[in-house]
Amino acid sequence: MTVKKKYTIVKSKTKVNAQGITLYRIKALRSFCNDGAFVRVKKGQLGGWVENKDNLSQNGTCWINDDAEVFNNATVTRDAYVADKAKVFDGAKLIDKCSVVENAIVKGKYTCISDNAHIGGNVEVGSNKGKYTSIYGYSCVVTKDKIVVKNVYIDSIEIFHNCTKQPIVLYGFDYDVVVLDNHIQIGCQSRTFKEWKNTTKEAVARLMRSKRVGNLFDKHKKLIFQIIKASGRKIK
Repeated sequence: MTVKKKYTIVKSKTKVNAQGITLYRIKALRSFCNDGAFVRVKKGQLGGWVENKDNLSQNGTCWINDDAEVFNNATVTRDAYVADKAKVFDGAKLIDKCSVVENAIVKGKYTCISDNAHIGGNVEVGSNKGKYTSIYGYSCVVTKDKIVVKNVYIDSIEIFHNCTKQPIVLYGFDYDVVVLDNHIQIGCQSRTFKEWKNTTKEAVARLMRSKRVGNLFDKHKKLIFQIIKASGRKIK
């Protein structure tokens, strides 16, 4: 079956990155919704940067956004999402509904991020030393300071480092809602303020496997963000 292409590489938009590799911007050929981070991609929208077509699959809803870079044999497939100033390179693999955002770095041909794992902040994951690093399940690794995570298997573990504000916990939902410095965690799912703000109740329902949770989120979304704003946090 022929796959309908969702993006093209814009050869006229190039840059040479810090590693000396020429990268090209991608542009969406059709509208779709990324199922990993609830992000809507519109036809004609410019995305992030790739070295070649092998870095981002035409299948699924995977996407590279903003100023993120994927290069040197790294692959983003299925419903994975890379955004902000994140970098994925040296053969690293992103699959399923995982997301790599902010200033995170994922590297190494023995490194794999999968399932619903979320990598953010200033985390550096993986190495090129021939040892496997795998972060999967409902793991969430977000740090303010730069830390290196390598040569480990992490399954459904949460690591939040150097939060500058007291976390806010909202009860009364099907899942507790935890507000951190720049993220909201609902149950085992952690996403940035921007990702939650831009999502739809349908996307939440798919992620949480519950139509009820999607409806509850949609109903109380405005209130949640009013609380975040009142706490002094910035919603970008």
